[in-house]
Amino acid sequence: MLNHALGLLCVLASVVFAAGITRRWQDFVALPAGLAVAVLWLPPEPAVVGGLVALVTLSQLGRPGWHLAGAVGAGALAGLWTVWLRGWGLPTLPALIVSAAVPAVSAWLSLREASFAPVRIREDALFAVGALGLVVAVGPTVMAGWSSAAALNVSRGGAGAIGPGPWLFIAGAGFMLIGGVHSLWRRR
Repeated sequence: MLNHALGLLCVLASVVFAAGITRRWQDFVALPAGLAVAVLWLPPEPAVVGGLVALVTLSQLGRPGWHLAGAVGAGALAGLWTVWLRGWGLPTLPALIVSAAVPAVSAWLSLREASFAPVRIREDALFAVGALGLVVAVGPTVMAGWSSAAALNVSRGGAGAIGPGPWLFIAGAGFMLIGGVHSLWRRR
């Protein structure tokens, strides 16, 4: 399940970050450069992807005028999604085309249509993507803790391993509730 969250985070974050691209030439160079670096050198591991998303989100929310980090982040996450898709058996060229097309379409639509990604919606999306990035980044540690607890439970004659199933849905509902409250608070 964490592996699927990793791929989903790559797609969502690349779309959100690409929506903040401006018409500067640096942004148009940074997106493919980030994609190339990620395809060639970055591993699609939860800590790497989640940390990258959290850092870019903090830079975008903390310094909204600094668009270059968003362009590099969008490209890097598209590249990580390429590697993730290749891991699932998709050939390299189709994976690269699909992964590059998703943030490119987001950037094109945001540049073409001002109503595609207004500032308020983009900030809410950055907040949601940043929270998901933190969850994915700490996911392996939490899963290791659950495995250890389940092993101790079984060794003591317990009923069996306790999985993260219900807690995962509770955490997801909590994030949705926080997002809804944040959205209502912003409308005041």
